[in-house]
Amino acid sequence: MSDKTRILDFLKHSGDSTLESIAKNLNIKINTLIELLKNMEVEKQINITYIDALKVEITKEGKIDIHEGFPEEKLLNEAKKSKLHISNVDGIALGWAKRNGWISIIDNHIKITEKGEHVESEGYKLKEVLTKLNKEDISTKELSELPTDILKILESRNLIVIKKSRMPDTISINDKSNSNINEISQLTRSMIKERLWEGAQFKRYDINAGSDITYPARMHPMRIFLNRIASIWVSMGFTEVKGPIIEPAFWNFDTLFIPQDHPSRDTQDTFFLSNPKDLDITDIELMSKFKKEHKRYWKYEMSEKISGMGVLRTQTTSVSARQMRIIGKSKDHEYPIKLFSIGKVFRNESIDYKHLAEFYQLEGLVVGPSLSLAHLIWIIKEFATNIGIDIKIRPSSFAFVEPGLEVYFYSERHKTNIELCGGGIIRKEITNSMGIKKPVLAWGMGLDRAIMDELKLDSITELYKNQLGWLRSVPDINGGLNV
Repeated sequence: MSDKTRILDFLKHSGDSTLESIAKNLNIKINTLIELLKNMEVEKQINITYIDALKVEITKEGKIDIHEGFPEEKLLNEAKKSKLHISNVDGIALGWAKRNGWISIIDNHIKITEKGEHVESEGYKLKEVLTKLNKEDISTKELSELPTDILKILESRNLIVIKKSRMPDTISINDKSNSNINEISQLTRSMIKERLWEGAQFKRYDINAGSDITYPARMHPMRIFLNRIASIWVSMGFTEVKGPIIEPAFWNFDTLFIPQDHPSRDTQDTFFLSNPKDLDITDIELMSKFKKEHKRYWKYEMSEKISGMGVLRTQTTSVSARQMRIIGKSKDHEYPIKLFSIGKVFRNESIDYKHLAEFYQLEGLVVGPSLSLAHLIWIIKEFATNIGIDIKIRPSSFAFVEPGLEVYFYSERHKTNIELCGGGIIRKEITNSMGIKKPVLAWGMGLDRAIMDELKLDSITELYKNQLGWLRSVPDINGGLNV
């Protein structure tokens, strides 16, 4: 006896029934039963009333956490065994353990709180709910009884994907139907050859029937965001420029008037290369000018050997330095000159929710007569308006600008101010050496932090995990940001 016949038999004897009742009595899996009922409804064998319900799918990352434990659980277990320094632990695990009140941080070391000591005996609510969701054929009733606040947390961590769906509520037999349960739904070669279709009843084709979810190809949300940022600067009259990722320290530091004993050049902040270890400086004239300026201002002899050391660029300001040299050597310009660049930069950072060893940075440059800090503030505010950020600006100090400023925005998700960019007016020691006699405005901003709140991420590391479930469900940000 086919499943359809069994369902009709059951409904004849039991009358109106529910999805769960049919599944339990006939031992049919919920997902299989739903498809059968939809087909039978199209065939007018049964009547179905629907209700709006939630459908939850566990992502690949969620299944890993079920079997291996949540990152914060692993951290807690490690902290119980030995004393941990915060620099040696995963940023996500640290954040959630603190949020749960399991740990406190004293002198940069983790200390387990009284609440953290009782986690194992009391159980972890997030894991309990995720384990229930992993149960095969979880009923609509069981799903509705799960705490919505926990479901939202699991969704924000990309452990589950929540979708709205229409679920069968009441199922009843259609007494007026004379449908043949054995009607043909698909013609085969043998049916045509043996003419079995003659006199048979064909299943009606329902163009409104449900179908499987498809996942078309799409760009990574970070690439969409970068394209959006570039289009904003182009619309403001800027031209995009590029520069090399591998630089000699001369272009990355010396031309930005950063002395060779500055802490930012330390191996704790910079990735120095072993191959190529040294790079040639071809612009001997510029090297000579900066050696004189460093000696005059910083009171030391600039080493050409240090200048030639190969580094992964720590800032896209090196692109601006190269462009300033091009502008200074050419006399045929229409002012103002407005340039921007977007690219990867690399810093030997301690990784946490807002720091990575590599990230995208945007660099801007404007050269023209009578430019002031007020012009720079207007430019940054105009850009911030375009991406929906409410910014705060305060004075600051950088080696290559005078005066300088820092720009922050408030993150509702993290309840704190996050630095967006720094900038100012390029020092005359730099512009004069480059051959530029007009004011130069410059600024640089980290783009990963700006996108973090828009996508409701707890850490910028999530942007680079290539989680398929998250990439499929992440919202479209082509229309702009609202952080």
